[in-house]
Amino acid sequence: MAVLDHLRLVSLVVLMLASQLDFSSAAVVLYDIHANDLSGDAAGNRPDPYLKIWCGGSYEKTNEIGNNANPQWSGSLTFSSCTQGDRLKIEVWDKDTKSYVFQL
Repeated sequence: MAVLDHLRLVSLVVLMLASQLDFSSAAVVLYDIHANDLSGDAAGNRPDPYLKIWCGGSYEKTNEIGNNANPQWSGSLTFSSCTQGDRLKIEVWDKDTKSYVFQL
């Protein structure tokens, strides 16, 4: 019985703490982003992709990965100014053609 009372108390504390969190001002963190089967230019060259990412009032750009149709960007990008209801916009660009390949 004491174990059950302890679990109830722990659950109550967790619920009380969760009720105090403000999810409307939480940061968005992206990590280990990758893309697959990106198309290259009309001549058949593979793309040199990089990402442009917006969230709220923040903008980030990744490094370019040369000659790669299946890029993987390591590390993380943090958007601390995102708020609840903000849209996350991601565009994949090709350095050579200076045009975007894909938009999410």
